[in-house]
Amino acid sequence: MESQFRKVLSDYVPQDSLNYFVSFFMSHKVSLKIVRDRRTRLGCFVRKRYALPIISINNGLNKYYFAIVLAHEIAHYLSWNNQKHKRLLPHGKEWKDEFKNQLIQLIDLKTFPVEIEKLLNNYMLTNFSSSKAEFELNYNLKKHQNKNENTVLLADVEEGQEFMYNGMRFKKLNTKTHRCSCIKTGVLFKNSYSFHLLAEVEVC
Repeated sequence: MESQFRKVLSDYVPQDSLNYFVSFFMSHKVSLKIVRDRRTRLGCFVRKRYALPIISINNGLNKYYFAIVLAHEIAHYLSWNNQKHKRLLPHGKEWKDEFKNQLIQLIDLKTFPVEIEKLLNNYMLTNFSSSKAEFELNYNLKKHQNKNENTVLLADVEEGQEFMYNGMRFKKLNTKTHRCSCIKTGVLFKNSYSFHLLAEVEVC
């Protein structure tokens, strides 16, 4: 069993964190599933009444992103398991304490590049409550993704520039916090659409 976890995880997490994650799964009764990318979530923790709980992580994440999302879901499992399976707020105090503990241990193992480590520390200092700190972390993590050379983050597209998304052409308008307003071009009725700035698009 240990060799199986090691073989699978070695392709998804940074080498410096491999022993840590393998040790976790060997000492806790929880299953791991690595699944195809989902639009609505990067990872998930699911409780089972008559079977092992399951942690699932998207397979398209880079190793740094994967490690953080895995730590996020492990924190969900630990807060649930340590509180005797009580119902808890999804991202309440129990989860925050566990997530912070996971990240501190990964940082001590030198899992991340310096810039990601710094952003993680900033995010922890806000007790995971700053949307700005979260955005800056996710933006940096996205930059490590292996993308098509024509694909960029919408945050890096200038206002007034056109881009392609899901085969449709849009123009970026004004930016508000972590989203921006866009209009579809080449159509009679130019309705406004809201995009997250971390959406991956193709520049025209």
